[in-house]
Amino acid sequence: MSTSSLPSTGIAGFTEGITTDGILSGAGAYGLWVSSISVSEVGDNGGWQIIATGTFPTDQGVQIRLQDGASVDDNCYGGIGNGIFAVSKDGTTLEFASPPAPIAKNYDLYFESEDALLTFLLVAALDVVPRRWSTGLYAIRQMFPPPHDPGPYDIRDEKDPT
Repeated sequence: MSTSSLPSTGIAGFTEGITTDGILSGAGAYGLWVSSISVSEVGDNGGWQIIATGTFPTDQGVQIRLQDGASVDDNCYGGIGNGIFAVSKDGTTLEFASPPAPIAKNYDLYFESEDALLTFLLVAALDVVPRRWSTGLYAIRQMFPPPHDPGPYDIRDEKDPT
């Protein structure tokens, strides 16, 4: 048995075997595999940046969908193709933004290449929390006075640190 590792479409734990990832599509970077995402919680208002790390095609877009297995199946924003596709420039990272979604835990992220030949499902990857939780730090910060006096500033207003 070979010790080399081939990408496998959406089947966690299986790294050896034959896959059609990239073979049928003629993709420049072969495979679609997500090893991690940069955040585990996003606000319910949407627009939160998420960076996925893994293996992504570089010659076509990847559509990312936020799913809960029932009523929610929304496109994340990637920036191309009416905003529904994201493109990886280096083949290892993919940036996209979360859509507005109902507050809940354990949303899945479904990744699909533009030609629909490469897919990956990241199960229970994301929790959607009330946006006021995510901005709580700013509410606490507002209780304190600003670090500088309000008003116009000039270099002459700076204090000499010595």
